[in-house]
Amino acid sequence: MKKFVLFLACTLVIGYGNAVFAHPHHGCHHRYHYHGYYSSSNVYVIRTDFNQTQSNFHNCNNRQLLTETTTHYLSNGGRRTYVNHTILNPDGTVFIANCSSVHHFIFNNKHYFIIKQGKYSKLLTEDGQQLNKRNYTYLKEIAPNRFLARYEKRYGIIDLEENLITPLKYNKFEQITDKLFISKLNGFYGLVDCYGNILFDNSYDKIKPLYDTFLLEKYNKYGLADMNGNLIAEVKYDKIKKLKEYILLKADKCYKVLDANGNFISNKSYKKIKIERNRLLGKTNDKYWEEIKNNEV
Repeated sequence: MKKFVLFLACTLVIGYGNAVFAHPHHGCHHRYHYHGYYSSSNVYVIRTDFNQTQSNFHNCNNRQLLTETTTHYLSNGGRRTYVNHTILNPDGTVFIANCSSVHHFIFNNKHYFIIKQGKYSKLLTEDGQQLNKRNYTYLKEIAPNRFLARYEKRYGIIDLEENLITPLKYNKFEQITDKLFISKLNGFYGLVDCYGNILFDNSYDKIKPLYDTFLLEKYNKYGLADMNGNLIAEVKYDKIKKLKEYILLKADKCYKVLDANGNFISNKSYKKIKIERNRLLGKTNDKYWEEIKNNEV
């Protein structure tokens, strides 16, 4: 009898919690929580919090965003969070609901939304018209009228009319700056900007950030590019490595030194370079160290 009463009490608590989630009150900010116990693979939910906020979109007075966040705290110390977004009309009615993400933007004085529902992302006009015909699994605004898109496990860049700025063929796009992306195609790396300009084609074994530069690798040789995609050092060096806040280029058993922005500090080559008491020192022969100064010839 005691077990039955305990089971009934737990059931009522969980049922009450679910009822609260199903019928939240509208407003600027509400928070509910309840304690409940149910099993899923021997992990229990020990507390569930519900949070609701309503906010304005930036530069858009015609729509509001209602965000509902449910967090389950688990008996193993973990937690699971579920977020649901609803876009509301000025009169409080629903414009579109059940979105896992919402992004609002303006182009040519017109308002648009990028939403994600289920597996797919959509481009919508202010009146709710869907612009995209393909089923994208990812859409992100990266510049005015430029969107990084993922379609059938491949990435590319499109515009509002779904014109291809770059082909939807890349295995990976990694955003490094607000304008530059490292692209990956069939195992090789390149560099592309948000407008679709190919700065380095996909023929490199590696491209990765190194301070405020890009390290380039091809056929076991190394080079550098700046953050605008301009070549600083040709891909001919045997090794490129960090030395504190400096970058060392090695060729023919000698080193050249650059600062973190990719500027050559000296035109000389050194057999060895070191930092001692924050002084940059270089050895041009087997005996003597000299201080390396900016623009030393």
